[in-house]
Amino acid sequence: MKSGKPFTHITKLLPNLPCISAYYDDPETVPAEDCRYICGVVLSEGLEDFSELDTIHRARDYGFRIHDFPRAERVMKTCFPFTTSISPTIGAMKVYPKLAKYSKEKKINANPYLEICKDDTIHYMCILGENKDFIVEECRD
Repeated sequence: MKSGKPFTHITKLLPNLPCISAYYDDPETVPAEDCRYICGVVLSEGLEDFSELDTIHRARDYGFRIHDFPRAERVMKTCFPFTTSISPTIGAMKVYPKLAKYSKEKKINANPYLEICKDDTIHYMCILGENKDFIVEECRD
């Protein structure tokens, strides 16, 4: 899966905003080139009226689409420190196998996997149960 380059691109275009990525396929069962994912930035966190419309327009000007994720009711979540440029890679190598193993052992439907980089922390989570609102149009089956 090659999400690093788009992730770096969006953070350069819209700095100072938390980054988000969503991964929809299991890289253990789906070839890397076929794994579906999205990446972007968090424009708003639960605010009814987002006052920085220029940021939304700028994101659209760069070709990004706006998607509104609902508040997740049930998640499996953990965090990893974001201290260096390789923290996301190390965190993913440590966290995702453990989340996947736990969800398989407990027979939990955990999908998609979300990653939010905010300040000095990477938040890893999987949506439990109903998840259709977390699957963007481009990644629907």
